[in-house]
Amino acid sequence: MQTKIKNPTCTAINEIKLKDRRLIYKLVLFPSDNTIAVVKSKQCSPAEHDGFIFVQSGRKKFTGIPLEQGTFLECSQAAGRLTKKTVSPEIESDYERNNEENPPKRQKN
Repeated sequence: MQTKIKNPTCTAINEIKLKDRRLIYKLVLFPSDNTIAVVKSKQCSPAEHDGFIFVQSGRKKFTGIPLEQGTFLECSQAAGRLTKKTVSPEIESDYERNNEENPPKRQKN
């Protein structure tokens, strides 16, 4: 007996497209210098050690611990709660202190 799969509705297709366009960010703590950065999830890859990730920034890779994952605003707000930490100067962060609701930086094409 075959089961039929229903065709997705236009609403479901539009929701899938919307979720694909929504960028996911991570708030990452770098234990080497005790700093934080908000980076795009696509910059991250798993590291050898459980709980750690590699963050690609330019030609360098940095080892960090993901603290939060979500929208840019969610990660920025979490970073705001950790403002006593210094934002890493070596890693380009999409979060800039003193302006929690700033839009993500535009990538140069």
